[in-house]
Amino acid sequence: MDIYDVLMSATGTVAMYVYLCIAISQLKMRQKLDAAKTEITFKMWLFPWLTYAVIFAIPAALVVMVFEGTYRTEVVYTSLLAAVIIAMGLIAQKFNIGGPQAQHAPAHPSKGGLQPEANPT
Repeated sequence: MDIYDVLMSATGTVAMYVYLCIAISQLKMRQKLDAAKTEITFKMWLFPWLTYAVIFAIPAALVVMVFEGTYRTEVVYTSLLAAVIIAMGLIAQKFNIGGPQAQHAPAHPSKGGLQPEANPT
């Protein structure tokens, strides 16, 4: 098996991780909307039980894929990559890398930075 085969087979694992992120996000956002008493015009059926089922089923499917063996390499490599990306995101949040303070910090002109625009008001 060459790297091309691994990459092509890994797309299914990536799709499962993406859908897992969507399910977790949907659960958290819906809980926030319910807490804020926001009117929801289009509701997902069987909420939150179907969302919890998806959140349970996807990792279970990934575990089965690892132990079954056919897609072990793809799942392991994709899972390692996902772990690295999650760790990078957590570090960025902890140290406010790319956050509001970092984005609006004025650049020093002598270091090649751009001058902040003058306030037109």
